[in-house]
Amino acid sequence: MSNIFQKVEYEQFGFTADFEDQVTATGETIASKTVTAVDKAGTDATSDIIESSTISGTDVIVVIKDGDDDLTDYIITVRIVTSIGYKWEMKVYMRVKT
Repeated sequence: MSNIFQKVEYEQFGFTADFEDQVTATGETIASKTVTAVDKAGTDATSDIIESSTISGTDVIVVIKDGDDDLTDYIITVRIVTSIGYKWEMKVYMRVKT
């Protein structure tokens, strides 16, 4: 699964990685999550652009930091492991523009 969005340097906001269609077994929950980001060169940018991430039901809410003077493209990867051991991944493509 993937999503694409743009932001400007000033903006700080959250987006929802929705795993409702994947976490479907009775009583199944998101047991763990990881959120990483790389820039277009493939360099780890997680600490540069990810403010926080939390699990809320079948969603992972990711907050993007404000400010970014690189004006570049990023790939944000959200991975979950469910309570029954299933693994799912979502990629979000983000472009920072002026």
